[in-house]
Parts: sequence; C-alpha cells; structure tokens
Amino acid sequence: MCEKPCYRELEQRCKVLEKKFAKRQQAEEALLELEKRYRDLFDNINDLIMIHDLKGRLLNVNPAVSKLSGYTFEELIGRPISDFIFPEFRSLFQDEYLKEIKKQGHSEGVVIFQAKDGKKHYVEYNNVLVTPEGRKPYISGLGRDITDRVHAERALQKSYDELDLRVKERTADLARANDQLRLQIEERKKAEDEKEKLIVELKKALGEVKTLGGLLPICASCKKIRDDQGYWNQLEDYIQKHSEAEFSHSVCPDCAKILYPELEFYD
Repeated sequence: MCEKPCYRELEQRCKVLEKKFAKRQQAEEALLELEKRYRDLFDNINDLIMIHDLKGRLLNVNPAVSKLSGYTFEELIGRPISDFIFPEFRSLFQDEYLKEIKKQGHSEGVVIFQAKDGKKHYVEYNNVLVTPEGRKPYISGLGRDITDRVHAERALQKSYDELDLRVKERTADLARANDQLRLQIEERKKAEDEKEKLIVELKKALGEVKTLGGLLPICASCKKIRDDQGYWNQLEDYIQKHSEAEFSHSVCPDCAKILYPELEFYD
C-alpha cells in the first residue's frame, strides 16, 4: 500500500539534494575561481605581500618579495622579518613595530630593506593585525618599493639646496655690490659737494679780486689817470682802487739827484 507514496517522497528528497549539491558545486567553483584570482593577484602583483606571526616570523610571501630581496621562498619562510631590515634599524623596528601593531591593530611607515646582495631598498609598508575566528592571529602586510622615489626626492632636494645656496650667494654678492655702489655714490656726492663749495669760494674770491684791464687814459706829463667818471686821479690812487696792490713811497736815484743835489748818490 505505501510503495508509491514512499517512492514519491524519496524522489522529492533526491531532487532537493540534487539542488543543494548543484548550489554547493557552484559555490565551490566560485570559491575556486576566487582563489585562483587571488593567487594570480598574489603571484603577479608588483607590491610586496608579507604575512608573519605576532613574533615577526614570516609565514608567507609573494614572488615580489623574493625578487626584491634576492632570497628564495624557502630562505624567507620562518625567519624573523627583522633579519631583512637594515642593521641600524633592526632592533628599533622589531620592538616599536610589533608593539605598535599589537596595540593599535595596524602600522604604517617606511623601512630600509636589505637585499641579499647588501643593496638598500626603501619600502613603504601598511600592515594590519588579522584575528580570524578559530585560528591564530597573524599580521598581513602590503609593501611598496619606493627606492627610486626616495632617490629622486633626494636629488630634487639637493638641487633645491644648491639653488638656494646659489641664490643666497648671489644675493650676498648683490648686497656687497650695492654697498660698494652706495659708498661710491656717497663719495662722489661728497666730492661734488666739495667741488661745488670750492667753486663758490673761487667765485667769491674772484669777485673780490680787483684787476686792471683795457686802455687807460694817462697824462703824458703828470701821469694822472682819468677814471670812468672823467676825473683825473693820481696813478697810485687809481691802482689802489682797482687792484689789490699797495704802495710804499720811496725816491728813485734820478729823482733824488734833482730833489737833493747837495747829497751825493752813488749808482
């Protein structure tokens, strides 16, 4: 009596299971596709992907890390990340970095990465603390090699510094030249002032100098000179008025013989 109903119920259950299986298969395929895409991204991205535990030991890295560091995957895994930091910064990075990321859950900055051949690489990193349910927490980090950018920035800064130095030197040269020019202008002005003062003094002196010039009417007998007003003046009076000359009176030998014949004069 129950063969047909039982068969139908079993058939319905099988269809439900088939649908669930199909959905599960689709989910698994989607998960595999997602995992494949993640793996492609992980393997081919140029940025550095480093996963390490809370003690800093590397658990997984992508090929970009091996390419940059020169170490193989096997040489990297299990070693503390601080082993690949430049020696001067290892202890500081290890202590401060792990302390910060455990406290705040993330950490970012720039660290100097040392490759196997000793070459320096400046790596900008951004790491986060991951705490998956039912599993141990770990730290996932994404890094980028900014060595070329750092060198370019330093070269640019050096150019800026050199340009600034040249500007300062040129400014100092111009300031010195300006000071010298100012001194020259002051000296020239002083010389011109002295020249002007001398000219004034000379003009004044020339104005005070009395000179005789031109045709002077003089009496052929008494030797008086006629002035501009038509008056006849004694020769010495006229000369004293029109020059700086002064007279001291004396008697020449010829006149002395005439005026004083009784005296003997010797030539």
